Amino acid sequence: MSLALGLLGTACDSGNTPMDIRGHDDADNVAERYELRLTGTRATNYEAAFASIREVTITADGKPLTVALQPTAQAMNLALADHSPLVAYFWLPSGSAAATVEVQARFDDFGAYQEQASGSAGALRFIPKPIHFRAPVSELKRHHHAVIQLSLEDSAAPAVRDSRLMLPNTVVSY
Repeated sequence: MSLALGLLGTACDSGNTPMDIRGHDDADNVAERYELRLTGTRATNYEAAFASIREVTITADGKPLTVALQPTAQAMNLALADHSPLVAYFWLPSGSAAATVEVQARFDDFGAYQEQASGSAGALRFIPKPIHFRAPVSELKRHHHAVIQLSLEDSAAPAVRDSRLMLPNTVVSY
């Protein structure tokens, strides 16, 4: 398991992708770029807790927005304090009258964990249901990002044969 945690850890990068916040062309309209990030909270029992997002869909007024899933969405260590890995960029066309955007983010089926005190390690099994929320465009325009906060302590069911079922307990901040 330590090897698996090590391999997952090497897949992470800083999330510093150089991109201009304006200028993305979405159906010939200038669009403004926003970020979707993910952070772990209540993670003091974990040395490491790796998870990956495999799919993000975002709509405004029922129409899909351009979404670019980032490499940093793979093997994110949610046990790192004060770290919110970049999951995806998305673009909202300028002049859009949408008051909210609908976000769905789906985890990969499996991740990995290592406990802080005991050092025991195992698999995190995520339920297949996506995280779903509505983000007010006014908050996105003010902060240019939405951050999904996943509480590790409240999401992980007790270990069964070195495996924990993850029922993501989340809140969103801007």
